[in-house]
Amino acid sequence: MVLADDQEAVRSAYRFFLDRQPGITVVGEARDGVEAVRTVRHLRPDVAILDIRMPTLDGLEATAQLRSSGELEHTRVVIATTFDLDEYVDTALANGASGFILKDTDPALLVEAVRAAAVGDALISPAVTVRLLRRLAARTRRSPTPSICRSRRSRPTSRPSRPGSQSVTASRLHPGHGARDVTGSGRLLTQRCAPGLGHQENPYRHAWPRAAKEKRRGSRECGK
Repeated sequence: MVLADDQEAVRSAYRFFLDRQPGITVVGEARDGVEAVRTVRHLRPDVAILDIRMPTLDGLEATAQLRSSGELEHTRVVIATTFDLDEYVDTALANGASGFILKDTDPALLVEAVRAAAVGDALISPAVTVRLLRRLAARTRRSPTPSICRSRRSRPTSRPSRPGSQSVTASRLHPGHGARDVTGSGRLLTQRCAPGLGHQENPYRHAWPRAAKEKRRGSRECGK
């Protein structure tokens, strides 16, 4: 693996700890972003640890350059930084980073991040993960929820069973179910797929009354 940080003390600490882990070998170091990109392209390690704020080229842009290079598709990048700003996290992940670790975290977590990246997984510091999940949840709440029912509303719900007839059969709305299911199931389907629609906007407004009438008429005939 390759270490890139503008502080020699940080690089030395990383090397001291990581070189003692089974299966991990530090093969190169870099003091700035340009040197990091050059070193990684030359050595082609499995994993590169990059600081964000480095001279000449920051770690986020260096990550983008490394991950966009077709010849380095097997090299994974782990960001290790003091700054846990949301914009840094979002940019790092968007640029292809396979991990985002804070420098003040437990060294064991750094090892786990390196191992995860090496096998194609990703690991993010817990404090950063909590905020990331909250932001994703907020975006999901703001976005309309996709529904499989939308495509069904655009299709014709029925065809006349005979010339001049306008009846809607239960099999058209719910294949395999009898006419007794139309009213309840149709109402539930509309509530889920078209919440807030008025009566005139309701795609099943004609089906409900007819189904109810047919049901009552059938009951009267059976009682005669």
